[in-house]
Amino acid sequence: MARRIESLSLAGPAGSLEALLEEPDDQAPRLAAILCHPHPLYGGTMHNKVVYRMARGLRRAGCVVLRFNFRGVGRSEGGHGYMAGEIEDARAALGYVRTRYPELPFALAGFSFGSRAIMQLGCELGLGDLAALSHLAGESAGPTRTQALAQQRGTDASVCQPGDLGDCAPDRLGARRETGAAQFLLAAGFATRMGPAEFLAECAVPKIFIHSTHDEFGPRPDFERIYLKVAEPKRLIWIDAADHFFAGALEELEERVKEAACGGPMTVVPEPGP
Repeated sequence: MARRIESLSLAGPAGSLEALLEEPDDQAPRLAAILCHPHPLYGGTMHNKVVYRMARGLRRAGCVVLRFNFRGVGRSEGGHGYMAGEIEDARAALGYVRTRYPELPFALAGFSFGSRAIMQLGCELGLGDLAALSHLAGESAGPTRTQALAQQRGTDASVCQPGDLGDCAPDRLGARRETGAAQFLLAAGFATRMGPAEFLAECAVPKIFIHSTHDEFGPRPDFERIYLKVAEPKRLIWIDAADHFFAGALEELEERVKEAACGGPMTVVPEPGP
């Protein structure tokens, strides 16, 4: 199957958004993902080398990937939105892929600034998911987080495990698809120096973090303190790289993104090699 690439102009909340849609090279897409780039005020674009590698890894895992430029970047209209605006840009991009691929489950991915944007958006959507699960179950009160995770992750055989693309056909998506929550949130280079992230402590959506061992914008001790407070289900993958931009390890980053999107234990925390 020939790879399909489209240059798009999406309707965004602050004007049109420049975007690039890419389908997998050798298979029909099994999942739709949006991918957000690093900080718009410091040269971040959808063509960033880390974003490019992440897109390739996601495509190899069977995802159709929508990369886009935040407002004010490249051909995207508008001005910098100080994160709140960029989250709304991501919401618009997600709306596009969900309309175009209504039969597919979806995921959110991002690097650096973009990773914080997708985590906030994905966790917000997850709160709506918990409310919908409660409604579907006919409960007068919302489920506990443990009950919600059980509903999402295995009590019903039709519910796909987080990131499991290999065995999850579109007709087996279960509660997560019906209630509109992401299959997973994938954050590379989560920048701890951009401030606290308390919202992650109550976020029941599956979360995957890929982090450099020498990240100057998310030093290991700082990141580990945040990660300890992140709600399950979660997974942390360390990559032995020279800096925030995974210098010297971009091929490994691509492979890890592919493996993470294809599934795996959500609680394993591999340590970097010697």
